[in-house]
Amino acid sequence: MISLYSALGAPDPHSRSFKREEYEDYRVEFYERPLPYGEESFSSILYGVSFYKGESLEISAVISSLNLRLLSKALGESVETLKREYNAKGYMTEPNIVLFHKDEEIQYGRYRGLLDRDSATDFLFELIESYLEEEWIE
Repeated sequence: MISLYSALGAPDPHSRSFKREEYEDYRVEFYERPLPYGEESFSSILYGVSFYKGESLEISAVISSLNLRLLSKALGESVETLKREYNAKGYMTEPNIVLFHKDEEIQYGRYRGLLDRDSATDFLFELIESYLEEEWIE
């Protein structure tokens, strides 16, 4: 189960998914522009995939961008400073890949694939699938 801390960047379970599938003993929800879990999030999620066991969120992966305006207010840093730090041209960072599992938030870096719904969510599903396979082997 994902901890509350780690879930802050994951899709809110109350967001509406555009597709639902079964995978092994998981219910998988596919999201397009879901709300992030929790009010303290500074990210804008473009796409997300979440694996549930019952009502328990077990693992989630997203392609998201940080909102530098919100982050600026929270940190007391200027937006221009954050834009330089994140090498951003506008108020949003480049899309990044993040996986949430248990107490972990794993940053995979910039997403360079196609940003259409099917390509992005297929990528995230495969990322979670390979992560679960690696964890099972260890």
